[in-house]
Amino acid sequence: MYREKASRSYHWIVFVMSSIVIELPFTLITALIYWFLWYFPAGLQTDPTHAGYALLCYWLFSIFTVSLGYLIAAWMPNLNASLMANGFFFMFVNTFAGTLTARE
Repeated sequence: MYREKASRSYHWIVFVMSSIVIELPFTLITALIYWFLWYFPAGLQTDPTHAGYALLCYWLFSIFTVSLGYLIAAWMPNLNASLMANGFFFMFVNTFAGTLTARE
């Protein structure tokens, strides 16, 4: 992003909007594939409201994780630091979301 800003090839809003337009269909496709492989084999409720809500929640979580990845990549000075920080932040998010904590 800094290289494009220095060359003044396009405004940062164009970069952000193009990232959003490109990422939304891809996150929807991957969320839909994962949802099909996860929701019905788990034997969860099959009525449209529950199934659609689960799909929407997983799609929003996918968008969140992609956005967090973009944030960390923009925040870190190089690729190695970004890769190390991604693992830490995603572990942090999953721990406090309750998915990795024990029941008792």
